[in-house]
Amino acid sequence: MIDVGLNRLLASLRDNRKALHLAKKENLLWAVPPLLIPLSNSPYFIEVVGSKWKTSTAYALAEYISLSRKVGLFTSPHLLSVSERIQFWEGGRSTEIPLSELYRVLKKVVKLYSDNRIDLSYFEALFFSALLWFDEMDCDFVVLEAGLGGRFDATNAVEHQFVVLTRLELEHTDVLGDSLEAIASEKLAVIGDSTQRVFVYNQFGEDFYRPYLGRRPVEFLEVDGPLELARCVAEAILGIRFRHLRIVVPGRMEEISLPSGRLVLDVAHTPDSVSFVLNSLSGSGWSLFLSLARDKDIEGICRSIVNAGQNNRIKRIIYVEQGEERFLSGQEFYLRSNLSLPLYLINYRDLKEYLFGFEKVLVMGSHSLVGEAKRCLH
Repeated sequence: MIDVGLNRLLASLRDNRKALHLAKKENLLWAVPPLLIPLSNSPYFIEVVGSKWKTSTAYALAEYISLSRKVGLFTSPHLLSVSERIQFWEGGRSTEIPLSELYRVLKKVVKLYSDNRIDLSYFEALFFSALLWFDEMDCDFVVLEAGLGGRFDATNAVEHQFVVLTRLELEHTDVLGDSLEAIASEKLAVIGDSTQRVFVYNQFGEDFYRPYLGRRPVEFLEVDGPLELARCVAEAILGIRFRHLRIVVPGRMEEISLPSGRLVLDVAHTPDSVSFVLNSLSGSGWSLFLSLARDKDIEGICRSIVNAGQNNRIKRIIYVEQGEERFLSGQEFYLRSNLSLPLYLINYRDLKEYLFGFEKVLVMGSHSLVGEAKRCLH
């Protein structure tokens, strides 16, 4: 009954992400909802913003800091269960919020805002539910992964003592702006009066970021990836040194050994992130299972795949049709891809039948496809 009630409640909330994917942005409300949740504790909030690396950075931050503190972690979207978005970390180990607890706090949040005549979106309701649960768990730190942008993101409803800017890419340009400068401005707009320190992945040089930083103390970090970025930030915040941990972030270069061979899962869906994943693969002859939303840079992603194919890294592409309006159909992908690699089309419900038929398999392109691949493992 809890699952049924929870699913019904979640289904009743506005789905801004779906509207965004379908370019129906007139249905979106661009404003930060007020913080009505009565919080009895005062944790340090760490806001992680950026285009890429956000989830990996947030996960790693939670794991490092939890070695000596109690940490709440809020991320999005999820792969298998909505409970993945809300986690409690202690001693380097995580616990997802039980669905019964999520249902309980979500009902409280929805009623509170409804009584104040505020219509919450799916993301907003989950975020405020996370805050309520973290408060009950008496967290010392709360790590928040921003959703879209930063300025109007629900996570900006709280004051952040620390802000972390990860890798930037052109994304949602019709909402965030059509330049990297405009996107940086939107992301770093989360810096507020309570912000004590800002940490920036120094992707473009310090002068690029200066106009958007105000006068807060800033540390520019030149690192190899999100896990090293998180370690450097955790060390700076806590004033201690950490040994390198082997951190596995679900759906981010997640490698699984199978009797049939190797399976790699990654939610990459931009040209740069796709190139990074493909260049990180070892060996050649990989079978790529792919599914892409309509609002992605299809041609750019295909150029990245072509380059990998020319290096013999990718042997074939299996495009998975999801049957949803926001995803490209197989025929549409074929017409837009202009790929010389062998291309096969399968239905989403038939994924398990084909997934384990190859020695080297890469699943990429969307959270829903990667989540379904993980579900096929059980």
